[in-house]
Amino acid sequence: MFGRTDSIASLPGDDRREGGGGGDVELTTVETPQHMGPGRAIMTRVNSNVMTPPLPRPSAISRKFTGGQSVEILVNSNNSSSSPTPSSPLGGGGITVILPDDVASPGDFYLGEDIDTELHKQEFDHLNNTINKLRDQITRLAHLESDQMQRIDSQEARERLERLHHDRDEFQVRLDRAVSNRKEAIQRIRERKTEIKSTKQAIDHISELSYPSYGDHHHHGGRRFDLFFVLFGIMQVAIMVLYWLFVDYEAPYDPHASGSDDVHPGNDVFGYYLYFIDVSFMMYIGFGYLMTFLRRYGFGSLGFCFLLSALAVEWGVLCLELVRQFAVRQYHVIHLNMLGLIDGNFAAVTILISFGALIGKTSPLQMVFLVFFEIVFYALAFLVCALKLQMVDVGGSIAIHTFGAFFGLSASYFLSPKIENIDMHKHKTSRYSSDIFAMIGTVFLWVLWPSFNAGIALHELRYRVIMNTVLALIGSCVTTFVLSRLLRPHRKFDMVDVQNATLAGGVAVGCSADLVLGPGGALLLGMVAGGLSTTGFCHVSAFVEKKFGIQDTCGILNLHGLPGILGAVASAVVVGVARDDVYGGVPVSSLFPHGANQGRIQIYSLLITLAIAIGSGALMGFTTSHLFDGPSSRNLFEDSEYWHVSHDYGNLGANIAALQSSSSSSSSAPSRTTASNLRTINAHEEEEGEGDGSDSSSHY
Repeated sequence: MFGRTDSIASLPGDDRREGGGGGDVELTTVETPQHMGPGRAIMTRVNSNVMTPPLPRPSAISRKFTGGQSVEILVNSNNSSSSPTPSSPLGGGGITVILPDDVASPGDFYLGEDIDTELHKQEFDHLNNTINKLRDQITRLAHLESDQMQRIDSQEARERLERLHHDRDEFQVRLDRAVSNRKEAIQRIRERKTEIKSTKQAIDHISELSYPSYGDHHHHGGRRFDLFFVLFGIMQVAIMVLYWLFVDYEAPYDPHASGSDDVHPGNDVFGYYLYFIDVSFMMYIGFGYLMTFLRRYGFGSLGFCFLLSALAVEWGVLCLELVRQFAVRQYHVIHLNMLGLIDGNFAAVTILISFGALIGKTSPLQMVFLVFFEIVFYALAFLVCALKLQMVDVGGSIAIHTFGAFFGLSASYFLSPKIENIDMHKHKTSRYSSDIFAMIGTVFLWVLWPSFNAGIALHELRYRVIMNTVLALIGSCVTTFVLSRLLRPHRKFDMVDVQNATLAGGVAVGCSADLVLGPGGALLLGMVAGGLSTTGFCHVSAFVEKKFGIQDTCGILNLHGLPGILGAVASAVVVGVARDDVYGGVPVSSLFPHGANQGRIQIYSLLITLAIAIGSGALMGFTTSHLFDGPSSRNLFEDSEYWHVSHDYGNLGANIAALQSSSSSSSSAPSRTTASNLRTINAHEEEEGEGDGSDSSSHY
């Protein structure tokens, strides 16, 4: 009946047990009794004077067998002795796990990290089942005893009746012992919940101390929070003073003035305000909701998008007007108008694009610091390429999308944690509801993108800009669906592609939106952009992260970087092949600042923008990573790091707590239901944390 010891695992003793002291858990393989059926029995024996219910708990064993074979767990309570006997090898209160013959030996399962409250619940559930079985046995024996009483006509019948009496008494003893064990299990559950809470707090504290370079240890009201308050407060007060001293409103536009019918100046509210509203919707709703795909970073996506956009608009207006005055060497008070506000919105869009690569990995202080200096370098690139070289870029394919994407990617290289053995992808995933919210942002951006490209276009060219942009967006949308089904596994559509690559046509057509593309050319450019972006989300993002170590949270390389480069090249081609008759007989040399050489200027501007964006992004990323701490390495992509979150944060925590609370006080049948519900919820949460959502490295 007794076999060899295959493995011994030491588990901490429990000083609260009757008799005190702890001991080791010895796992022994024995041949199973005949009534248990074929197989081997894995039993637990605690090397101490007083036996306790089994350790490790049943679910800790059953979940770790290779091959996923199911096991049968029996409670052996037929002997009150604490020492093993041939009839009860475990002594009182032990648990025997019956394995099929083809299951690996006890040394193949794991006895460590799964010890949690759920294991107590499963043990409790098994005790309830045992109690029910014992009660059934007693009832059956009572019926047999009644039958025998009617047929006592021989010595054999009287002996059989005595045996029935003995069996019934034995089962009653087992029942009483099982009920007692169940009460002890309830108490252990309550004690274990307290232990788990204390252990988790200790682990969180140790983890914070283990990674000081990425831990914001005082973000709950300490030094880090004060530093954000001081620096951001000083920055905002300084900007307010600059507006007070050097900014004034431009005189109102008079539509009845001479020559006002053909020209829409920057102070024309009717000519620009609707475009300003559309671009603002894109910033605060479009980009904000598009980033809510992260399942635990919805507050950060919307809230930080709101904050950074507002800061970028006010600071961008000042920087862009300053470089305009520097370009002509004429300095005066800034006359703010509607066109200036739209330029500020464009600067904010550049910031939001860069934020897409850094979302969930940077602290508010780091982001504010980056915004301040990125606007400065954005204005520098604008000065060189737009004001000096005079590139053609009405929709910002080069100045906005390309610059923002490569600045963000360069900064992300230095600001992303490099600590090994950290699960960067644990919460870097989406869930079904977060993907639906992200689609709200996609739809807003898709509908309003023509206003973005036409916002600063000349009045007579806006019609062409809007038509070209709409057709390019349609082309990228259709192509995205086609290629998503082709390139993704199992020939199914992927929301990552639909949320992002459908917008690539609007990015690519920005440089040439006011040029004569024609309907066919606009559709073609949109189709190429959609195909390039979809391919990037399917293959390029993972390659870039693996090869260069650049973690692109939202996939801005695929939505903004690559389509932006495509748009610059397309504008050079369109300008290079333009003929005088295409523009109504007007000579091409008079339409573009550099005439026939405009295509070359487009390529030069692209290269200069890339150089400034990559260089400044790397510089600021390196500087920021050494000046300020980022979020805790254990709380990447977590709202709870910087936001007050409600009790149902993550949706499952409150439900689990409620079910655990009700389980310990319910009866046998409800306990089984509660345990089943807990297992379902825990399994669902594990699936979400281990990859149920899409990997956000290929997301915008």
